[in-house]
Amino acid sequence: MILGKFSENQLKLAAAQVREAMLSTLPEPQDCAGQFSEEFERKIRNLKQQHRKKESARQVWRRIAAALIALLVGVSLLLTVSPQARASVKAWIKKTFDTYTQYWFQGEKGGVLPEYELTWIPEGFEKVREEPFRDTQTLVYQRGDDETDAFVFSYRPAKKDSYLILDTLGFEYEVEIVSIQGNHGELYISQDETQSHCLIFLDEENDVVFTISAFLSPQDILHIAEGIKLVN
Repeated sequence: MILGKFSENQLKLAAAQVREAMLSTLPEPQDCAGQFSEEFERKIRNLKQQHRKKESARQVWRRIAAALIALLVGVSLLLTVSPQARASVKAWIKKTFDTYTQYWFQGEKGGVLPEYELTWIPEGFEKVREEPFRDTQTLVYQRGDDETDAFVFSYRPAKKDSYLILDTLGFEYEVEIVSIQGNHGELYISQDETQSHCLIFLDEENDVVFTISAFLSPQDILHIAEGIKLVN
């Protein structure tokens, strides 16, 4: 064996020659005709499908979470509202700002929140979770295993000087005045298929405000609301 020392330039030259020799043994790109097995292709298709489904579910639940934050958080607040800037009904005062509408309630009742149930829901839906938050009860209904096919029903006391904010996030909605079980309500009909419709109305006898957020048809949302029943 012969041992010796090599200069830095000699090492660089040798490395370049080895690189060129290795590259020269590789086939041209156009000559590479590799083909994946059917089993591998099937696994890749399944992975892509699962990713699309999970991403779609995440987007819907982000919208639902945003709706819950915007619609369901009631905070007691004493305030004065200019009569020229408000629209009022028997049980609430309403003021619309840039992208959101704020409802102030005038209910006199408080105490324990009554329990309500839905006596009608569209075929295939079932209740999958209850999410109480402070004095608000929220129920989520889902059809099958698809988490994107769901709607949210919630209710809370409409006690005096509490408020609820409905944020349209800059999307276009058509507002329809409705009557639910003889009570005043407003149905926000989305003009964008990526955003849910929303119904807000009151049980004026018990001073409770309801919201339903759903991608269902406006007719189905109203049908659900008409079927709300006081349990106790």
